[in-house]
Amino acid sequence: MQKVSILIIAKNEEKNVVRLFESLKKLTYPKKDYEVVLVDDKSTDSTPKIAKKYGARVVLNKDWKGRAHVRNIALKSAKYDIVAWVDADTEIVDPDWLQQMLEHLKGKVVGVAGTHAYPANSSLLQKAVWHIPGKHIEVSRPQKAERAPTTSSMFLKKPLIEVGGYDEKLTTGEDLEICWRLAKRGWEFVQVPNARIIHHYRPSVKKFFKQQIEYGSEGAKIWRARLGLVIYAPILGVTLAIGYALANNAVLTSKALIAAMLFLQFALRGIHFTPFTMIKSLKHERNPLVLLTTWFLIVIKNLATVLGFLRGLFVGGRYEER
Repeated sequence: MQKVSILIIAKNEEKNVVRLFESLKKLTYPKKDYEVVLVDDKSTDSTPKIAKKYGARVVLNKDWKGRAHVRNIALKSAKYDIVAWVDADTEIVDPDWLQQMLEHLKGKVVGVAGTHAYPANSSLLQKAVWHIPGKHIEVSRPQKAERAPTTSSMFLKKPLIEVGGYDEKLTTGEDLEICWRLAKRGWEFVQVPNARIIHHYRPSVKKFFKQQIEYGSEGAKIWRARLGLVIYAPILGVTLAIGYALANNAVLTSKALIAAMLFLQFALRGIHFTPFTMIKSLKHERNPLVLLTTWFLIVIKNLATVLGFLRGLFVGGRYEER
């Protein structure tokens, strides 16, 4: 069997890591052929102690330089040439989680993504987040993918290092950005249906909103670097023009309110939840409160993403294409 390093990065995750480590116990991959490494990002709770109790090798991050920096520490700490990423706030569903991904890690495939199972026993908010378009992708058979997020995935370690590792100038989205750089070098990605995990998402609307702003802001920096000034300048100009028009017509009339609602529903892509996604969601959930909460979170998500994107466009940041 090929040897695998399972990598986890964590900060103050004592409420989650017990569930994750308990789920790792059911893996059918030979224990002698994998290690579990947890890099602790200066936790103030008992996260490192819990990880050691479960037999994980714990690496302590001494300097706070962002999540990408911690991920690079984990990558360098891995003993083996194949690494499997899993988030601290997840739990493994399939005992053959590693085997399912490893089977497809060959040829030009550098990364294999697992699948998010439906959190049937979770809270209303957790279920609603799962239904949001883009939060997970369901596949019925192994198929080519654009990326392999580190929530649950397996990679060849060497190519990750050869492209320079995870970009430490980014505060989030570093796992998706590195996939773009790998793809530019001809590497490919696959997603498989039977390497499932359950992701226990942000526990509050406030934290969810903040997360989406971060995603939008970092996304703007990446796209600005990728598109270049020729394409970026017109986008910025159109954004300014729309902002000016809205500012000079912000009269709270019934028509303005209807226009604002339509803007949120259509321009911010809330329409993606209806009708196709609504019908699709009925496979897993019949509770109307979950479906209504999902629609609400989609509006929140898209609004936060746009605000973050605008912040990234105007404020900018340190990101430059590597």
